[in-house]
Order: sequence, then structure tokens, then C-alpha cells
Amino acid sequence: GTIAAREQAMQAAQMATAVELYWDKAQELSVIPRGVKTPLGQALNYLLSFLWIVGITNAMNFIDGMDGLCAGISITIALFLGIIAFQTSQAELGWLSVTLFGAVAGFFPYNFNPKRPAHIFLGDAGSSFLGFVLACLALIGEWSDNDPLVSFSTPLLIFGVLIYDM
Repeated sequence: GTIAAREQAMQAAQMATAVELYWDKAQELSVIPRGVKTPLGQALNYLLSFLWIVGITNAMNFIDGMDGLCAGISITIALFLGIIAFQTSQAELGWLSVTLFGAVAGFFPYNFNPKRPAHIFLGDAGSSFLGFVLACLALIGEWSDNDPLVSFSTPLLIFGVLIYDM
């Protein structure tokens, strides 16, 4: 019915946005180092990045069932993305992460109160936005200069709770 059509439309929009991100900025998770330009490596990087954006966006949307869970995990992920970004001399990424951290932290008291139900909900739009932005911040980051394993595993570890909960 209507819910299934809405879910399909949301999935299509997420996939179209992920594809648009490739053509616009060509950001990718790199399993193969970015300096190595093999067609198979590039295809693998793009496929992995596409799955990353759509997967993290959906995972964030799925955990938005309890008061404060999506916001709390978003705060944690943004905090660690910011800390690691500043440690790796990526000030722009660090400030973007800190800004998202502050915005969600300001929202959190209205979304989670142990004594009574939440006043405000994220909903599909809010949780999808947070998932998409956090997934893209992980793609933008240069987590390692020459070690593809570190570059791949850093976002994987930061998003570990979210991925495991999926």
C-alpha cells in the first residue's frame, strides 16, 4: 500500500543521492589506495561507497524506534569523527563534525527523557538526514595517507555499533 510505496520512494531517493555524490565530488571509501588507478579497484571503491551511504542511511533510520537512540548514536559518531579529524589535521571535517555534534546534542534533551516520553521525534527525515551526513563525513575523511586497511577500518570502527545493530 501507501507505506510500501513510500519506503520504495525513500530507497530510490537515497540511491539517487548516493550516485549524484559520486559524479559531483567523486568521494569514495578506499579499499584500494586512491593513488592506484585500476578499473577494478575504482569500481570496488565506488560500489563500496554506494553501499556505505545507502546502508548507513538506512541503519540510522532503522534505529530511530526508541527515544534518544538515533540521536545518542549520532552524537557519539560525530564526536569520534571530529576527534579523529582534528588528530589527522583535517580541521574542516573536524568542525563539520563538531557542528553536527552540537546540533544533535541540543536536540537530545527533547528527544530523550527517562521520566516521560519524548517531546520531539526525528522521524524518517531527521534520521535519514543524520545517517546520510555522517556517512558522507566518513567518506570525505582522509583517514590514512598510505594504508588502505586503516582508511577502511576507521569509519567501520566508528560506526560499529550502528552497523552491528543492523
